[in-house]
Amino acid sequence: MNITKAQISAVLVAMAALTGTAYAAIPNNTNEATSFTQTQANLAGLSIGNLPAGIQTVVTNLTGYRTFEQNKNANLVTANNAAISSVNSQQSSIDAKVAQINALILANPLDAQIPVEQANLAVQQANLVTLQGAQAAAAAAVTNSDTKITLYTQAIDNPVAAAKTAAANAAASITSARQQFAAGANPSDQKYAATGTAGLQSVVDVVANVAAGDQAPVTNAITAADGVFAGIGANNATLADIQTLVGVINTQLPVLPPISEADKNAALSSVLNGSYERAAILANTTAITAEATSRTSLIRQELDGSLHIGANSLITNEVGGVQQLYAQDALSNPIDISVTNGSDLLVNGFSVATDADVTAEATTRATADTALQANITAEAATRAAADTVLQTNITAEATTRATADTALQTNITAEAAARVLGDNTLTTSINTESARAIAAESALDTRTTALEGSVNNLYQNLKVIRKGVAMAASLQTPVINQGDKSAVSVSAAGFDGEAGLSVGYARRINSKTTVNASVATGFPDVLARGGLNYSF
Repeated sequence: MNITKAQISAVLVAMAALTGTAYAAIPNNTNEATSFTQTQANLAGLSIGNLPAGIQTVVTNLTGYRTFEQNKNANLVTANNAAISSVNSQQSSIDAKVAQINALILANPLDAQIPVEQANLAVQQANLVTLQGAQAAAAAAVTNSDTKITLYTQAIDNPVAAAKTAAANAAASITSARQQFAAGANPSDQKYAATGTAGLQSVVDVVANVAAGDQAPVTNAITAADGVFAGIGANNATLADIQTLVGVINTQLPVLPPISEADKNAALSSVLNGSYERAAILANTTAITAEATSRTSLIRQELDGSLHIGANSLITNEVGGVQQLYAQDALSNPIDISVTNGSDLLVNGFSVATDADVTAEATTRATADTALQANITAEAATRAAADTVLQTNITAEATTRATADTALQTNITAEAAARVLGDNTLTTSINTESARAIAAESALDTRTTALEGSVNNLYQNLKVIRKGVAMAASLQTPVINQGDKSAVSVSAAGFDGEAGLSVGYARRINSKTTVNASVATGFPDVLARGGLNYSF
């Protein structure tokens, strides 16, 4: 079929007209008044990328709760350090008191000040128990506060941070779609490639794939939990109160949609309002018209059936079952066809070469072979020389290392001898010191045992003396009344914690002579005495 120039022109003009008509044929488009520029502004104005306002308030409150607890924690740590200092000071006082009592005992086991200081020690020990209890309570308060801070921090660093990241990622996807949308159908825009051949569909797919949903249930649950906590107050809140608040945040935030369904629908509504298509049609209409005009003159078929390409034509025509190919200038004179600009003329896939090409190739290859042989010879000589130098270096290195190894072995032998001598000297010193220490410890044990025996003997003698004083105090001479022959007495006495009981008997021999005898006991010790009275 022969296609005329007039037919080609008619088809191209019709295509341009049809494109313009497609824009005009959009009926009753409710968004027709919204321009492509205004649509871009609407997309940029969407409130995305942030957490819902209610949750942002809770995050701010949560940060404030943590700051309050951190300040409180600093005061608790100071109080705990002060309590530790008080305990250490009291312990030092007790150690000093114990040392004082031991010194008194060594100086004089019977010193009356010893019981006084022992009573003071008991008071100090009781005070230490009280201080230790206070310090334990202060430490527990610090631990409790540390746990609260950890709970606040975990909520802020984990679910809150993850929710912010999800919102930011969703915003990035919407921003990417907005940038693709802004490129329109303009191939010169650097973001046009991101849109791809799918055009507007690519933009719609990006927006549609963003996860969205109703953010109200999560927001309401978290703000309600924060409201309850705020009523309690950060200062009065227990660990259980904080765990309840953080538990709601940990449970709810992971299921918070990154953006609201309303924002997603608004984005989809904007990109589908028709402005993208209208802008693309408007941008392409002029280009299509110009292309139609250009093509009508560049490609044409003459009445003889020949197809002309270009003003100075490359012509092809089928004549007698053979496809002819030739070229003419603007005056229809035959001209040569030159395969140039890096292209090659192939016949059945093989390049067509001239005799000159073959001769040049042979000369080039012969020259290359000569150069290659020269390079091989030079490389062989260079490697032989390098091998000689390398062997010389290896021999020198072997000699140097052998000398160094000999010197090293000499140093090792000398070091070993020095260490053996040092070890023997050290062993002798250790044995001498060990013998001295054992002798000193033995002497100290002997002196300690002797001192303990002396102290015990003194204590026992003192006890016997106190008991003897009590028994002696209880001894009395019975008094014989006038006219009687005999008398009996029973008496008791006490001294410094010891008691004595005595029984006495007296007998009148005559008017001038009486005899008496008394026996006292301190259980089980016994004391006896007898006497003779003679009056004149």
